This record gives sequence, C-alpha cells and structure tokens, in this order.
Amino acid sequence: MHSEPRAARLPPSGRAAAIWNEPWSRGYAPAHESEHLGTLAAKQTPVSAPEPPGRPCPPAAELATFGARALSQRELLRLLLPRCEAAVLERADRALALLGSAREAALLDLPHGARVLAALELGRRAWLLPSPRARRVFGPVDVAAAVGPRAAPDETWVLGLDARLTLARLVPSVDEPGELLRAALQGGAARLAVAVRRPAPAVATTIDHERATALAALAAACRTALVDWVVLGDDGFCSLLRLGLLASGDRRYR
Repeated sequence: MHSEPRAARLPPSGRAAAIWNEPWSRGYAPAHESEHLGTLAAKQTPVSAPEPPGRPCPPAAELATFGARALSQRELLRLLLPRCEAAVLERADRALALLGSAREAALLDLPHGARVLAALELGRRAWLLPSPRARRVFGPVDVAAAVGPRAAPDETWVLGLDARLTLARLVPSVDEPGELLRAALQGGAARLAVAVRRPAPAVATTIDHERATALAALAAACRTALVDWVVLGDDGFCSLLRLGLLASGDRRYR
C-alpha cells in the first residue's frame, strides 16, 4: 500500500495569521525585537543610582571601615562635636595647636569643648597605661611610657636596665648624679636612663645637660653606661641623646 503524502502545513489566515506572525509564537525574536525587549526589561528593573564621584564618606563610616588612624584631625573633631558648626570645628582645630593651659582654656571656651579635652586625656592615659614589667627600653618613647603615668611634677626617676635593655628597676630618686647612679646599681643595672618630669613644655635646660654629663662620667667609671636623659613635659618629651647633647651609651638605644 502506498500512503498519501502528508499535506504541507500552511500558515493560517485571519486572526490566527496575526498570532502566527508574532515573534514569541515561533520561539524566537528578531534582532531588533530582542533589543527592544532588553530595553523594556532594563526599565522595569530597579537600579540604585551610583554615588556621585568625590563624595566624602561620613567620618563614622570611615572609622568603622579603616580605623581612627585613617581620619584627619577635622574628621575626628566632627565625631566628638557632631552638632557643631564648621566655625566651631575650625576653632577647635586651632585650639589643638596650642600647648598646656592655653590649649585647655581654648577648648573649654568652645561649646562641648570639654568632650575634646576628655578625649585628649583618655588618649594620654591609654598611651601610658601598659605595665613597665619586662619592658624593653630602646628609645625615649619607652622611657616616657614607663615613667609618665607614675611621676609627679618635678620628680626625677631612674630606670635600671639589664644587658638586654629590659627594665629591671624603676624608682624615684634625688636628682644628684651620685644618687641616681646608686639607685640604678642597687638593682644590678648594666645600663641606666633618667627621666625628669616638669609641669611645663619639654625643654632641656643647661642644668639637665650638666647633670647628664656628670652622671655619664660616673657611670663609665663603674663600668655601666647612661643611655639617655629624658625631660617629660605637658606637651611630650625631649631626649638629650636625640638632641646630640649626650654620647650614645648603647647603640641599640636610639
């Protein structure tokens, strides 16, 4: 038997022809239709607007992301004084450049300036807080960190160091060279440093230089060495070694 050939499928007519001619009914879309559909989809999809270039991040966000060290002084002040105007922040910025009682008076004269003053005191205490036990003393920063939180104004302290420059003895003493050396040698020190606390800017005087020179000579006669004489003030510290007024007693101490 011979079967009759199947009739070719012809496109419909009328309304069916209109549906047949739609691209989606045949499973594909011409190129221009695809571009049109993509444009419609993009219009219907909500897209957040990008941040304008150069827009600064809020200080709190930068603090959480990069840490406090990444912030400028003005941004730190904005965190402490969030509701203050730009003029107040500028005055606070200028006040921080002052020293001693002048800085304190300028900050207290500002609205909420006590917050800035309290933050400065907290930072100072946090920097000086670590215990001096087994501390290695390699520079005047270490001397200031060990003596600063303990010394009262116009006090002189002796730091006795062993052969590894580890703090072995930390005591107040009379500021005479002989007494200073005796206080260090009582702890079996191989090296020693001296710190003087003053309620004034950290400036070395002629008396400091003379006493440090005399103490260095006595220490050398006793087969030990004076590594530094450090003056602590209300604005930081001053090292006779770094000023070039004292010969190096140990090359590891800088």
